[in-house]
Amino acid sequence: MRYTSLAPSAQVAYADLLTSLYTSAIPDRGISCFTRNVKGKDYWYMQYTVGPNKRSCYIGPDTEPIRELVAKCRQKQDEDKPQRIERKRMVATCVATGLHALSPAEARVYEVLAQAGLFEAGAVIVGTHAFLHIGNMLCVQWERFAVRTRDVDIAQEQSIAVASPPVDMDVRETLIRADKGVLPVPALDSRQPSTRFSLRNQDLTVSLLTPLRGRPSSKPVMLKGMNAAAEPVRYLDYLIEDSQPAAVPTGTGLLIRIPSPARFALHKLVVSQRRPAAFAAKGRKDLAQAAAVLDVLKDLRPGDIDLAGDAAVRMGDKFVKQILAAANLIDEELGSLVRDAVVK
Repeated sequence: MRYTSLAPSAQVAYADLLTSLYTSAIPDRGISCFTRNVKGKDYWYMQYTVGPNKRSCYIGPDTEPIRELVAKCRQKQDEDKPQRIERKRMVATCVATGLHALSPAEARVYEVLAQAGLFEAGAVIVGTHAFLHIGNMLCVQWERFAVRTRDVDIAQEQSIAVASPPVDMDVRETLIRADKGVLPVPALDSRQPSTRFSLRNQDLTVSLLTPLRGRPSSKPVMLKGMNAAAEPVRYLDYLIEDSQPAAVPTGTGLLIRIPSPARFALHKLVVSQRRPAAFAAKGRKDLAQAAAVLDVLKDLRPGDIDLAGDAAVRMGDKFVKQILAAANLIDEELGSLVRDAVVK
């Protein structure tokens, strides 16, 4: 058995947390407003928490419009305070019912990324961390062999979507300054910017990825509006095109984005075929995760596999051939579902 179904109470707890995060009046970032007197004049600033550190930014001079803006901000904070207290209880309930919880180091990374506004800008958690969150979304626990990871992989389009909230971010500096234990991992080519960050004294790295379109290239791509470089990855656009919101049971809860479960599974089949022979163990892990997700969807949401298959066909013959090759390496029932979904 690749998974164990959790009690219905786990799905209720997860749904409650996700709904509360969606309806929250303001992000839970420890925001407060205050004035500073500079040369006899008062100016308003906003203070907020990034990781373990306090940061502040300028709002404007002490005028009636600015005071009204500050008053609205404080009112929203007061309105949201009961929700934040309730969400902390929801998080505890989620963990108690068996949903996956982050380690302290992972939670620190997620919080820094959320506070930097990365998820608001459309970033998607991919890789094994996405697999873990998909388990929470589907209300299942995965077998242990398939969930060990040292990497937090984050995929982002090269430009922030027009529909995304306006953000002013410096991802690289935010990661480094938010926690002094976060350090960039030097690229193999010292002339290229880093796309990975590590936590000092922690066996954990954060990798920034972006879809590769056009000719093959391993050169890091600068993400517009983020001052960060990402590793270009072929077919990543298929994975993140239909991303979905997900709740992370940590602190007072975090709202992130993850791939749709069915697309995640088919993409993992493709990735398993694209890995070099030296990474055969990772290829087997890809197949195991794909099979586990497909196994759940087969029972709960079989139509999702067909929809993901339709999208896969639009990616082209090479993409489909790699899916079919991998489908022959998982058990026959699941392989047959995959073949039916992509062979039209």
